[in-house]
Amino acid sequence: MTTWLFDTNPILRFLLNDIPAQSNKTRELMAKARAGDTEIVVDQIVVFEVEFALRKYYKLSKAEVIDTLGSLMVTPYLKIQDADIFSETLAMFSAASLSFVDCFLICHAKSHNFSLFTFDKDLQKLLKTAR
Repeated sequence: MTTWLFDTNPILRFLLNDIPAQSNKTRELMAKARAGDTEIVVDQIVVFEVEFALRKYYKLSKAEVIDTLGSLMVTPYLKIQDADIFSETLAMFSAASLSFVDCFLICHAKSHNFSLFTFDKDLQKLLKTAR
């Protein structure tokens, strides 16, 4: 069985359906993954790029980004690196006025019982109240 490592563009085509030829190719491969004939892996960095692109280039609102990424996290035939941490990140991101990356760092540190070292004053404040 072939395992495919997805770049950001196929994920964006899948989510946005904005370039029909590429969207169709992506959906074909995803159908094979859904059937168990292939695997699709999505690395952390791709999730960050997707969030950035949706927000900056496609001008989706924060709520739309959260909904879109949330649906991606629960797609069972995608093997998303740290999907559980990203799900927690999205919950925190929806409730906090922190960046997506900062929310991920907090959730990642918590998940692995790490201490988070930062000079970001807003992040430091949140970490103090969480203790």
